[in-house]
Amino acid sequence: GMKAHIGVDAESGLTHSAVSTAANVNDVTQAHALLHGQEKDAHADSDYQGVEKREENRERSVKWHVAMRPGKRRVLPDTAIGRLLEAIERAKARIRAKGEPAFHVVKNLFRHRDARYRGLAKNAAQFFTLFGLANLVIAKRALMVRLEPREAMRIAPEVAFATQDERKLRCNALVVSPAPPLTTPACTRVVMMSAFP
Repeated sequence: GMKAHIGVDAESGLTHSAVSTAANVNDVTQAHALLHGQEKDAHADSDYQGVEKREENRERSVKWHVAMRPGKRRVLPDTAIGRLLEAIERAKARIRAKGEPAFHVVKNLFRHRDARYRGLAKNAAQFFTLFGLANLVIAKRALMVRLEPREAMRIAPEVAFATQDERKLRCNALVVSPAPPLTTPACTRVVMMSAFP
């Protein structure tokens, strides 16, 4: 089997780094490969427990926010401290959820759920391509320029005679200028995820 590890920008939801490994490789061993070097916070699921203690991550000035193990979370006491810890875990989960759309696009929209080739190298190449294309799907709205109806009529007069719904579709499809950058050059928060494709 094969496992996909991705690093996602927490603000834009775009994948900035990806690693593929055999399914028997532990997630925490790949954490250093998912960081780009400019992040201040890294959010990861419970499979990354102990990441800050690993030799390759000791020198990094990253604040790690790793989820609590599910077994420990289930037995939290029903006290003020237990409720506070549960609220902290929910806040961590909301940030980690930014990495899920990339897997949704690859698995559900592109229907890539199984390793298709023999050997890790060919599957990894397809995996990197799919996550690159997933970034385009996720960033589609930010890349499209919205036009006012008068501007659209000047560019494409045939839109003026279309129905309201057709006009909206055609106006959204027109791109007249480059969109602003999606993220700042130094994104400060990273979400790390792993899944079996």
